[in-house]
Amino acid sequence: MPEMPLDILFEIFAFLHPRDLLNLARATREFRALLMSRQSARFWREARQQVEGLPDLPSYLSEPEYANLLFFPHCHNCLKPNVHNVLWTFSARYCDGCQVTMFMDQKDVSTLLVEVFDHASFLYVNSKYNSGRFSGLRYHKPEIDEIKRKWATLRDDEEKRRFREERKTFITECQQFSREASEWQTGCKIQRSQEGHKLKVERFEAVKQKLREEGFGEVLDHLRLADLFRLKKLGSVNRPSKLTDKGWKSIRSSVIQHMVPLREKYCQELKQQATQARIRYLRKTLDARQSNGVPRTAESDREPGFFELAMMPAFQTLLRDESTDVRDEAIAAQLDLPGLIETWTNYYKSVFVELTLLGLGESSTTLDLVNLLDLAIVHFRCTRCKRRQLRWPHVLSHRCFRDTSASLMRYVSVDPSFVGYTRFNHDAPYRGEELARFDDHLEVARDIIRLAGLAPDSATYADMQAVGTRFLCRGCPISTKKTAYDWQAAIQHSTIIHSTDGVDPGPVWEPLPSNQAAVVQDFEWRLLARNSQLSELEKNPLNVFGCAQCPWHGDILSMKAHLHFAHPLWAENHSWSEGLYLHEDSKPCGMPTVWMYPSEAPRPDDVWEGFTLRGNTDRGKTEVGFNINQTASTYLYGLLG
Repeated sequence: MPEMPLDILFEIFAFLHPRDLLNLARATREFRALLMSRQSARFWREARQQVEGLPDLPSYLSEPEYANLLFFPHCHNCLKPNVHNVLWTFSARYCDGCQVTMFMDQKDVSTLLVEVFDHASFLYVNSKYNSGRFSGLRYHKPEIDEIKRKWATLRDDEEKRRFREERKTFITECQQFSREASEWQTGCKIQRSQEGHKLKVERFEAVKQKLREEGFGEVLDHLRLADLFRLKKLGSVNRPSKLTDKGWKSIRSSVIQHMVPLREKYCQELKQQATQARIRYLRKTLDARQSNGVPRTAESDREPGFFELAMMPAFQTLLRDESTDVRDEAIAAQLDLPGLIETWTNYYKSVFVELTLLGLGESSTTLDLVNLLDLAIVHFRCTRCKRRQLRWPHVLSHRCFRDTSASLMRYVSVDPSFVGYTRFNHDAPYRGEELARFDDHLEVARDIIRLAGLAPDSATYADMQAVGTRFLCRGCPISTKKTAYDWQAAIQHSTIIHSTDGVDPGPVWEPLPSNQAAVVQDFEWRLLARNSQLSELEKNPLNVFGCAQCPWHGDILSMKAHLHFAHPLWAENHSWSEGLYLHEDSKPCGMPTVWMYPSEAPRPDDVWEGFTLRGNTDRGKTEVGFNINQTASTYLYGLLG
């Protein structure tokens, strides 16, 4: 290249950067001699003009010195590389170590500065403030040495005055250049940062395009901002350089390795979203089924709630479906809600059949399994509240078997996905299989059924209700008052008053004559009609009511509040009595109690339509007596409320 014609070299020099010119001058002696000559000044000037925003060359620097200061990051004392801190005021770069040796403390030069510049040295000498451990002004040693040398050569006051003026002009130019150079350097840093950012963005977009070609497009489209940020900050991705095919090959494995867990996470999220959509659809379907205009009744409480339906195998299969089609139409095509309810009911019917067979023991071998739960001898008890004589299908609605309270949830393995949709106790897991037991009054029930003239192994609940036999207890102490029981009340009386832990108690019951039983039944129905009126039911604070608009239960006061706040639109157009029903747990076991008094018993004073009122009894109830006929030897009294 040095042997090339000068005109060609000069053409080349016109397009070079100042850094390139200085590197070329340092390459060979020939280039050094050429580029350091005065006739090459225009090449340096033209090179400088190609650098946007570069301050003009200060008068105290040559072109090569200026290029060296601007574009070569090495220490000007020890030549240590990567020194980016430029001291523009002193036109020098120093590493941390050389900054200590190349500057002098004020105390070391104060005598000289006072002698030369009096007390106005700041006008004539560059300095920098040291904010470190040893704070104070520090002075550039080469500059102090030059001042000392020059001052020693001055002969008279005029020369000294001119020297001071020259120094003042020099300091002004240095400070002006320092400001301009600092601004240019800051602008260069901003520009480099912007260019680097642009290259990083372009590289990131190129990496994403490569990942799309690798099959990660859908994952990228649904990445969370945090995951996208982590991908962007990968060391192999976050570089200010364009991505080439060769470069992609070198980083592909690390980027793919980073994306595989994100794809697995995305697939899992898709499954969870599909699961949640199907769970929401089940909840929405149950709500829609409730809001179809048909009010709930006590029979509605026998149906499975949300949790039970969600845990059924058919719905669990739907949840495990790999399809991500979560449109209502697609879910509805796979979800048969009436079928799920029927399947659930049949399952628990088989559970209670098994429980019955276990309780009956060997005697169950001759029974009709199809109608087993309809038999009058089949009752169940709750191990939680100790209630007896629960029958099928009442056991499906017993409130102890469904409860969302924390005290019960710890006994149940609950899927966290379902908890938020379990709004009512009715929606909670059904625990009848765990808490129900076969009632141990079997022999008592058999005796009472025989007294009614039916076979215990074949008599059904409906048969016993139809036969109409009423019973008197011979096991109770003799008194003027005898109580007439229907068959269910008789069983309850035996298990509570004459309990023998399941052992045959012997003959304690006798049937009431049919003519008296008929009158008792008529009186029972009169009492039942009165006791079933809402005005009577709401007097008992223990009665539980159900909401006809949703699966909510509570006492009469909380039910009124619930209807007002939970169903305000409905409550505006309906009486609150239309919005509730008596829960099966609050319905009496058997017919109302009727007492029989001998004819010589004192007659009550007030008679109204054949009923005799006798104030409040010791049980806080009202006795209502009815004279069978004017010549009969017996009065009947019923317990109201």
